Amino acid sequence: SWFDQDGNLVTEERRGRSGMELFQVAMHLKEGKSLALDWEDITVPSREEVSTWWSQRKISEDSMKGGLPVVQARKLTIQRGETTLLHDLNWTIESRQRWIVGGGNGAGKSTLSRLLARPDVDPHQLQINGLVGWVSTERHIEMAKSVEKVQDVLTNHGKWPTESARAVATWLGLTHVMDRQFCHLSQGQQKLVLVGAALASRPRLLVLDEPCQGLDGIHRQELLALVERICQATDMSLVYITHHLEELLPSVSHALHLKDRRDVYQ
Repeated sequence: SWFDQDGNLVTEERRGRSGMELFQVAMHLKEGKSLALDWEDITVPSREEVSTWWSQRKISEDSMKGGLPVVQARKLTIQRGETTLLHDLNWTIESRQRWIVGGGNGAGKSTLSRLLARPDVDPHQLQINGLVGWVSTERHIEMAKSVEKVQDVLTNHGKWPTESARAVATWLGLTHVMDRQFCHLSQGQQKLVLVGAALASRPRLLVLDEPCQGLDGIHRQELLALVERICQATDMSLVYITHHLEELLPSVSHALHLKDRRDVYQ
């Protein structure tokens, strides 16, 4: 049994099929198509390089909250008029935990993503302890027509150190567009810049909401491999929201499934 892309429970008889064959049916994968990326065949910075980059973060008030959970949601309910966008969610994210969040359209994934980045709710219902880096379609739409230069986006106008932004720009192949205006980039380049800006902040929690949307196959693999390497080399927590389980990172350790704006599985 599994939940389909619309959040409905589907059950099939095994009929002699292996677990992987059934999984491919559940994920709507064509026969013979590999679920996993070839992680060993992608150029990424070494663990040592990433660890050194990460350790250069300035000690801040956010960093001193390391003993607390990164996210603590207690009966989190979001109401807009007569519509409930999220209902009674209890959820904890600890340091170094990497979560994949799934569910059909309208399940509440985007609402949850937005709340993690902009927690405009009762702190008794939701506490965020530490800096959050956020990439989403909503964020992309907000920025799409920006005339800011790429370097300013990557450094958040000097809020993130230039050396951190340059390292990320090198890893993502963005050094040649640093002086260009964001609005003049392709959709895929814009998405990479937004991911780069989130990473350049060296956040305690990285929230990626469909980050590969608009990327070609090569850039998709390069982005996923870089995020995976950062997970391997640092204590950054991760929330990865996607419909595409072939994007599942090896470092993902936990799963949350939403249906009808409720959590049906953790």
